[in-house]
Amino acid sequence: MALTHLVDTSVLKRLARPEVDAVIAPLAGLGQLGRARIGDLEIGCSARNVTEWDQLQGSLDIFDIIETTQAHLQRAMQVQRLLADRSQRGRKIPDLLVAAAAEARNHSLLLIFAMTLSPWFLFSTRYGLARVHQPLTAPDDNPATR
Repeated sequence: MALTHLVDTSVLKRLARPEVDAVIAPLAGLGQLGRARIGDLEIGCSARNVTEWDQLQGSLDIFDIIETTQAHLQRAMQVQRLLADRSQRGRKIPDLLVAAAAEARNHSLLLIFAMTLSPWFLFSTRYGLARVHQPLTAPDDNPATR
């Protein structure tokens, strides 16, 4: 099948969770999931040693790679400016680039979204719409419980 979704680093960081795997594995098995290369750097930041870095990077091989382009950078800057115009700052650069890559390819963007005191959810966004695929319980990942 054709690539239809890009996974955000919020998904990549939680691949070992059974609830995430239940949603991601079928799509990955069909070859529908890709990742933006910028996410590889973000995942590598959490490695405590070279062995762990190699394992983390190896786990990403199930996703096709979408390289960051100049057009993605330009779109990320446009979105960052639009957010600044609305006094909404603080969006991480990798998140802007992943979203720009998904938008450029007309793919859905899979991410796990958290709000304080709320459970994690897996969303698929396309054309500005969002729908919940599956609620995820992650009390250990909830910033309010740290």
